[in-house]
Amino acid sequence: MNAKASPQNFEQTALRGSLSTVITSEFSVAELQAEWCELQGRAEHSFFLSWTWIGTWLKSLSATDLPRLMRCRSGDRTVGLALLGSRQVRRHSIISSNGLHLNTTGDARLDDITIEYNALLIDAQFHDAVQSAMLIHLIDEVPAWDECHLPGMTHVAAELTAAPGTRLRQRVSTTFQVDLHRLGSESQAVARATGALDTSLPHTNLPHTSLPHTSPPDTTEAHASKTTSNDIEDYLELLGQKPRYHIRRSLRQYALLGPLKLEAAQTVEQAHAFMTELQSLHSAYWASKGQGGAFLNTYVVSFHQQLIAAAFSRGEVQLLRLSAGDKVISCMYNFVYQGKIYHYQSGINYTLFDGQDSPGLVSHAMAVSFNAAAGHRLYDFMAGDQQYKRSLSTDTGELHWLVLQRDRLKFNLEDFLRRLKRKFVPRGLA
Repeated sequence: MNAKASPQNFEQTALRGSLSTVITSEFSVAELQAEWCELQGRAEHSFFLSWTWIGTWLKSLSATDLPRLMRCRSGDRTVGLALLGSRQVRRHSIISSNGLHLNTTGDARLDDITIEYNALLIDAQFHDAVQSAMLIHLIDEVPAWDECHLPGMTHVAAELTAAPGTRLRQRVSTTFQVDLHRLGSESQAVARATGALDTSLPHTNLPHTSLPHTSPPDTTEAHASKTTSNDIEDYLELLGQKPRYHIRRSLRQYALLGPLKLEAAQTVEQAHAFMTELQSLHSAYWASKGQGGAFLNTYVVSFHQQLIAAAFSRGEVQLLRLSAGDKVISCMYNFVYQGKIYHYQSGINYTLFDGQDSPGLVSHAMAVSFNAAAGHRLYDFMAGDQQYKRSLSTDTGELHWLVLQRDRLKFNLEDFLRRLKRKFVPRGLA
């Protein structure tokens, strides 16, 4: 017996024949804003596909670094958008490759801002048909590229694995999250009692978008005290014995320095000030390891200054500072979007107790509890398999760094050289 096709499948099939996809360098960032924001209101997407991130990124680039726009339409309605950077690279002095880069530039210095949860921006109602049309157009109708780079992808589309005359390389990275609903009920009761839970959803000032944006939560000293004594215990009960022990021991140590206080920046000026503190702590730690850290790249610093200025009024960035008495323990930089907290960067003070405390664990535990109290649903440590993420998470996921290569002789040669290197060059010298 044949299975009945669902109405949605009929709609997808009917739509596929009416789709048109083009790639163009002729677009205005100002005009794209309205189109992108209108589509994101119909798309399932992450913060990294919001206009806040995408628009800030485009405005931060020089004219020569601007990507091309890929647009898919059904009639006169936009149903899919993506941005494609184009760059030629030379590897091993002999391998030259023309690359396309999804929602990135292909320049390592500029892409150091690191996109995750990347994808095509697609009308959710017709996702499969539009995704198929856009990827097939990219593979079949754009012959000039040798490699198509798709970093931080949420999933691997079938069109990529089955594309004729290509091979797909991928690196999978684990993501780690905390399900805030598992500790949110008691935390939200505490927040309501102290007036710290803001459930209002002010309208965005972006055109044609219906996505909710939350105001920065109130963080009075009374709420910080409540978080320490009550909310954090909800979270600690979800963790293993070892991290619980280290966090509780560190809390006792910090109490010797004075009251523990978690503050969220309340103005954009304060957000920039917290970010400056974060960069100083971050850079000091990596300098102690003989390395430069994330903020040695001046483009990265400038980008985040612009991002904070654009996003703070919409409640889409969160700058937290944790202190004990007059000693700063950490500053944390998070993105806030559709109930999800993306932990992006931190600056941790490891000098308070000469390594006998756990400031990173405590900082995340406080931030997790704070965001549960604010009514958010997920705290995401994002990609990278590190022990502290394993210790503090309740759930995991995956992101995919993909490179689709044309079947070229030069890539066969490159693979051969890599095999030789692995066979004959000692690992420490590679």
